[in-house]
Parts: sequence; C-alpha cells; structure tokens
Amino acid sequence: MSITRRFTLKSFLFSIFLIGLLLAPTLAYAANAPYITSISPSSGPRSGGTFIQINGSGFQAGAKVVIGGNPALNVQVVTSALIFATTPPSAFPGAATVRVRNPDG
Repeated sequence: MSITRRFTLKSFLFSIFLIGLLLAPTLAYAANAPYITSISPSSGPRSGGTFIQINGSGFQAGAKVVIGGNPALNVQVVTSALIFATTPPSAFPGAATVRVRNPDG
C-alpha cells in the first residue's frame, strides 16, 4: 500500500502563513532597531570632547551611544532621527565603531 500526499496551493499558502507567524515578532523588532545613516564630524582627537551629530532612524528617548567601546557623553536624543553627543577619550588611534542602543534593548 502506498500513500501519496499532494500539496496544493492552499496547503502551501497555509504553511507560509504559519512561518510568518513564527517570524513576525523577530521582524517587528528588527524594524524598530536604531539605524545610523551618518555621523558628523567623522573624526576628532583621541582626547575626546568632540560634539557630534548622529543621523538615522529608530532612536528612542534614553538611548545610549557607545563609541569604540566607551560611552559617549552628554547624549541628547533630539528626535527619532537625530542624536547629539560628545565623544569620549580613546586609548587607540584610528576608526571607532559607533553604536546606538535604545532602552528597550
């Protein structure tokens, strides 16, 4: 005896729907994550103290800015697309990674 199951368009669409339900919370969170589009100025002294403007999207009040692993100073979230901050001192010359972390994670 042989049993064959045929997949129909209806069963295929239902499967895609179930996968979407499982992924929806992850996708919704990623859509709200902070995203940096530009930083001005793009350089400053290792001693820190440079006033910077971070442009992007998804910024929330209370967001933290980390530059080269060190917390930025005087962080002000002006809008969901604009942050002002002051660079911290750095022990190393060269480029530094800039990260924005919202209070919700």
